[in-house]
Amino acid sequence: MTYAINAGRFYGPPGGTIETYSAGTLTPLATYTTAAGSTPHPTTINIPSSGYVQIWGGAGLSYRFIVKDSLGATVYDQDNITAGSVADTIRLSTLGVSADRGDASVTIVAGTDRQTQRFATTLTANRTVTLSTTGAVNGDKFRVVRTGLGSFTLAVGGLKTIPSATAGFVDVEYDGTAWRLTGYGAL
Repeated sequence: MTYAINAGRFYGPPGGTIETYSAGTLTPLATYTTAAGSTPHPTTINIPSSGYVQIWGGAGLSYRFIVKDSLGATVYDQDNITAGSVADTIRLSTLGVSADRGDASVTIVAGTDRQTQRFATTLTANRTVTLSTTGAVNGDKFRVVRTGLGSFTLAVGGLKTIPSATAGFVDVEYDGTAWRLTGYGAL
């Protein structure tokens, strides 16, 4: 019998790999492509361009996942992932910095948009960053960075506003029910 790991969903950096081991070791341990457990993944799983992989683990087994980017650099090493538990989805595909979001109000979505959102264009009106709760899971994070100045503000999720003519950042994290302010400051 197999059980879902991370509710059967796993997100990783496109073009990267997920190496699966027995918890606490570097001994390879099989995972499976479906709940039936009839088709094993290789112990090094190639992450497709979507960044999405279905991973199912053996009943009662604990795993260690080492996730590497397309250049082979380790970006995540998680130990003691238990098959049968439903943990929060790991959203590695959204690590990194967005392209400049420009002079616009935007809605950002966890699991879709990059964790660091960059506003490098001068603002010509007050702008708002809306934090969507659609698909958000406990532990999702965003950092909104403003380096483009101007005489207008950038409000982040109704939690904090970066003042006009100020280079700054706002950190937020989803706690399972709402987005929470976790930090802010000037650059």
